Amino acid sequence: IVPATIYGTAMLIGAMIAWVWARRNPKSFEMLGYAVAAGFMAGEGIGGVINAILQVIGVSGDVFGTQIGCPGDRC
Repeated sequence: IVPATIYGTAMLIGAMIAWVWARRNPKSFEMLGYAVAAGFMAGEGIGGVINAILQVIGVSGDVFGTQIGCPGDRC
């Protein structure tokens, strides 16, 4: 749907971490796995809201950001 692999890559990494965690410590995963996943999703949502607010007030990353980590200095 989106012409970027950001979401798919994030889901793959999260699934791999969950798989390893569930195999190594199933009791811990059973008790905390869903809470950790929900926390990551809530954090992503809060981060998106903060990013939108910074964009609206004119102090977002495209104004005061850097090109660190951008391939070819183009983001």
